[in-house]
Amino acid sequence: MDKIDVLMLNSDRLSQRSLYELLSRSGYNVTIADSLKQSLAHLDETICQIVLADIDSASNIELLRIIRGSPETSMLPV
Repeated sequence: MDKIDVLMLNSDRLSQRSLYELLSRSGYNVTIADSLKQSLAHLDETICQIVLADIDSASNIELLRIIRGSPETSMLPV
């Protein structure tokens, strides 16, 4: 069975590390992006099944708008 690809953006490094370890141990393929630019580049290159992003930053809210506005990613769980 293929691993589920997860893209994660979280400004809280402790939470980010904890989630990364939990998801990785559970069999998910987790990519951490540090910026909107990295997130968009990853989404252009990889078909993710899940995006995890905190909404305390304007760039993550912008990412959500971009994901929802694109026919290719509009149904992606965020």
